Amino acid sequence: MLRSRDKADGVLCFPKHDSKSGDKKMLCIVTIPEGTTAIAIAQKMEAAGLCSAEDFLKEANEGDFSKYTFWQYVPDDVDAPDRFMKCEGYLFPDTYEFLKDDTVHNYVATFYAQFD
Repeated sequence: MLRSRDKADGVLCFPKHDSKSGDKKMLCIVTIPEGTTAIAIAQKMEAAGLCSAEDFLKEANEGDFSKYTFWQYVPDDVDAPDRFMKCEGYLFPDTYEFLKDDTVHNYVATFYAQFD
């Protein structure tokens, strides 16, 4: 049975059977259109029940994403004092699939992997 939490806002969540473990996990498909701000993305992640918007933004701005090539070119806050958020412009618009029981770091890393 397909259940939508907020289909109008590009969020669709439903149970998915894990063939390896036999468990059912909640899968959320989140669509981020071009031009969506980091705050709006964080709010969409919260609306999907994946994490709080605050936790998402904190991880996106302060987490260690040095494994991504582009991250070395993103200036630190001290070098960009007028910037509102470090992550703004690096959360790539696309349609993503997230498992509800994953970490906030992995949610953000999924976005950054698309950008990289």
